[in-house]
Amino acid sequence: MAEISEFVRRYMKKGWRVRLPDPTLVEVELGDPSWGLVAVEVEASVGELADVFLPSTPLSFGTYRLYLTDTGTDNCTWEDEAGSPIVRLLGTGSAIAFPPSHGLEFRRDDETPWWLFSPAFVSAWTLTRRCGLLAAASLISRHQVEGKSALALAGIIAGVGLEGEQVRRLARVAEGLEVGPVSSLVSRYLGREAPAPPPTTRRRPSSRRGGQ
Repeated sequence: MAEISEFVRRYMKKGWRVRLPDPTLVEVELGDPSWGLVAVEVEASVGELADVFLPSTPLSFGTYRLYLTDTGTDNCTWEDEAGSPIVRLLGTGSAIAFPPSHGLEFRRDDETPWWLFSPAFVSAWTLTRRCGLLAAASLISRHQVEGKSALALAGIIAGVGLEGEQVRRLARVAEGLEVGPVSSLVSRYLGREAPAPPPTTRRRPSSRRGGQ
């Protein structure tokens, strides 16, 4: 119980809205209630591609990567041809279990305490766009011609950056797909509109915070 109280205290210090459905479960409300905190959830098989297409962030756990955005991002889901989620962007209206619930732990590459960091700041437009590109790349990699692994495909596409030229390369690869429903999804995800940037944005948060 003492450990949970400590996590709750640190979450609240970051400005995140916490709720406790039961004594062993800590949930954080995403989006506007927590100053633009959002989570991107990726299914396990997309892991390698996610490392290429999603912005890096100091804070992640389980299947979630945490970001701070400039607007209250809506919830979006990118699905495969069978209707199974590939990527989910969770914002205002969502709440998810945070460490230490269910044995969850923040992933760190060193021994620096997690609470000294904040999620990476990424505009809602950019983050939504990256999720769409990730979903498109995942679909392409699943149906790519023999000899193309997901990681190799990601490297080819990412070699020219993550904006216009990448989209064009993804589109050219998608032209070779024989599966109609997959081609349609890829085209939609490449062109999916993201929220327009707001007239004014919050001050960009620091990616690392000092103090205890």
